[in-house]
Amino acid sequence: MTESSLELKRRILRRVEAFPGLHLREIARQEEVSEALTGYHLDALVAQGDLEERVEAGYRRFYPTHGVTPTAEERGLLALLRQPAPLEIVVFLLENPGATHTQVTEQLGRSKSTVSYQLQKLVEAGLVTARTEPVGYEVVDAKRIGRLLLKWTPTRDATDRFSTLWRSFYGSRKGGA
Repeated sequence: MTESSLELKRRILRRVEAFPGLHLREIARQEEVSEALTGYHLDALVAQGDLEERVEAGYRRFYPTHGVTPTAEERGLLALLRQPAPLEIVVFLLENPGATHTQVTEQLGRSKSTVSYQLQKLVEAGLVTARTEPVGYEVVDAKRIGRLLLKWTPTRDATDRFSTLWRSFYGSRKGGA
């Protein structure tokens, strides 16, 4: 293994340790290398016991096996919160508990169908609940989800689309995004 190949493998391991739950394509994109080469190194890291692979909703997601690692429950939540649209909606609802479908759609600039689909996924996962009186949505355990997002911060590019909202939520907690 060449020195540059070994360095890439180390970078991939550090990225997964910092951002557990990333999927293969996202790791390749962030490292700016092919999916094939990324997959090769991820497979090697899994084989040597440094990473664990879980296939979730058709994505190969990776988690560290050493040091501080997410619990099984956190892994399930992170798999969902590593996706931009669900993450955006959850952060918005943390800041705006009880927001209606229309408010989420308008404030995030997403289509009605996308917001409906993503809210349904979040409700099914138990992250969000739909209220009937008054009508709206809220994060089921906002403090717990807030702590989870602080502990396992999403990658910077996952938050770029809504950086102002992100900074308003995290700015005072971690010195900004």
